Amino acid sequence: MTPLALRSLAVALLALAACSAPESGAPPAAANPITAEELMAHVRFLADDRLEGRMTGEPGCEEAAQYLATRFAEMGLEPGGDRGLGRRTWLQHFPAVSGRRLERTTACTLGGRPLALGRDFAVALGMGSASGAGPLCFAGYGLVAPEAKRDDYAGLDVVGRIVVILAGAPGRAAGTGGFLDTSPAVRFARPRAKIESAFAQKAAGLVIVNHPDEPAGKAESLPEWLSDRGDGLTFPAVHVTTSVGRALLAEAGLDLDALLARLDAGETAAQPLAGVKGSIRVDTAPIKRPTANVVGLLRGSGRHGEEHVIVGAHYDHLGYGGSSSLASEKAIHNGADDNASGTAALLEIAQRFATGPRPARTLLFIAFSGEELGLLGSQHYVKNPLLPIEKCCAMLNLDMVGRSRDGYCAVGAVASSPVFRGLAEQANAALGLELRLELAEGGMSRGSSDHQSFLDASVPSLFFFSGLHEDYHKPSDDVEKVNADGAARIARLCDAVAEAVAGLPTKPAFVAWTPPRDPHAGAAPAPAAGGRPWFGSVPSFAGGTDGVLFDGVGSGSPAEKAGLQKGDKLVEWNGRPVKTLEDFTAHLGAAKAGDVVKVAILRDGRRLEVEVTLAVRP
Repeated sequence: MTPLALRSLAVALLALAACSAPESGAPPAAANPITAEELMAHVRFLADDRLEGRMTGEPGCEEAAQYLATRFAEMGLEPGGDRGLGRRTWLQHFPAVSGRRLERTTACTLGGRPLALGRDFAVALGMGSASGAGPLCFAGYGLVAPEAKRDDYAGLDVVGRIVVILAGAPGRAAGTGGFLDTSPAVRFARPRAKIESAFAQKAAGLVIVNHPDEPAGKAESLPEWLSDRGDGLTFPAVHVTTSVGRALLAEAGLDLDALLARLDAGETAAQPLAGVKGSIRVDTAPIKRPTANVVGLLRGSGRHGEEHVIVGAHYDHLGYGGSSSLASEKAIHNGADDNASGTAALLEIAQRFATGPRPARTLLFIAFSGEELGLLGSQHYVKNPLLPIEKCCAMLNLDMVGRSRDGYCAVGAVASSPVFRGLAEQANAALGLELRLELAEGGMSRGSSDHQSFLDASVPSLFFFSGLHEDYHKPSDDVEKVNADGAARIARLCDAVAEAVAGLPTKPAFVAWTPPRDPHAGAAPAPAAGGRPWFGSVPSFAGGTDGVLFDGVGSGSPAEKAGLQKGDKLVEWNGRPVKTLEDFTAHLGAAKAGDVVKVAILRDGRRLEVEVTLAVRP
């Protein structure tokens, strides 16, 4: 054990000992009154069908917020939300864009024939406002699959053209070929991959024609528009029925069945559709819904001024699914694990503190809304804190703590302060929790949960998590699958760490953690090494359609080396406009490590152009 680890462990032992001693004259706190039974009572309420999945801004989410506020009030906490009629309320309100709706001006004309929205064509999921027009060309299945050595755009110039492709992939209807669901290459056959390939080819738009036989019986069915949580890819892409596609190809003298036979025989059949033109216009508008964080405050007994510890969990979920669902059906997503479990743990921890001796530092208990839409609630709080954010000693985040298996508990971002590793390990041992801890130095993927908003604000943070599972973001994430005992043990762990931090003699130091490089990989991986391209910006999740704002840039990243800074707004990528976060993601996804890209940014009202050399993602 290193000297730093020994010191951290000693600090933890001293802090836990100090915090467990009751104040003079105060009754001693129970050993740990957090129980699986009480925790599950909260889960059952929050994950009941009556709340309809707690979608941000919907009535079920509002009912959940009122439930949380009522529980905080019953505990005797102080409200920490907005001021109303001269006093604080429990709710910190903020606006949220929960998705986008299609406007009536959305239109599609192919070969001179105006099509009817919902009958002849449907807008592809994830598209934002965009329009395109030009001559049409056919690009087979629209597959760009390097692993399968197939490129349906080979030899075809589609710049400024609307591309027509078939849904699916060769052989799928017959249950053969390299793009079946059991093949890794199937991802290239999915609509989003085809859309991003056409976007990368600089097409003016995309028309996806339903396959006549795959899936069976769906030739004339169109996908329902599901509101996307982002601002959308600014690229006009639509689905059309098989009959519309057949008639469109016939205008150019082509037979759909003959083309299918050629494609399934291994040909691409890519060609312009002579004399046929089209236009697509997609108009969307944001769906704005008011929502709120629920904030309760417990004042500390010590002399640390406004120093405080935040314990948080998000209480929103997916409603009936939408674009974030991993299920095929539209149904209530109750989110028992994600994140009724974490919210229930938050309530239990708040109750334990409220009924025990006051800690030295103040504690804030925050139930965040809008996490599923991009950490909206936590970002709003960081920018509009009840207490100065620089006085926050730590943020402890509980997200999906209800499916622990064999005592497993991941604790992320332990490297954000030197004291964290020792505190977590000591608490687990001292309380006899017997949790199988996996201590991760990083936050376990960018934007994974609300602790990221606090890490971005240089607040030491921890992320308590019991692991992914097959019911994640599906209607099957329901109450009967929650491991109540495991969730209660993780809640006790978080509770003990919060008490230890609240009693530390000095405010914990913050460490900005960056992923270590493989010592065997050399200083600069060659572009041929492969891997996902790394740009290194920290984009804002607040959204917008006039560029991508950077909340920061990664230390040692290509963006930092190119001179990009927090507050820059990306507006152009290799001469093509970047309007939304989805545009940026698509451009980056089409690039390779080693590529040199020219980007334009706005900084303090001035336009700057810089070159960024993409690296292999660490």
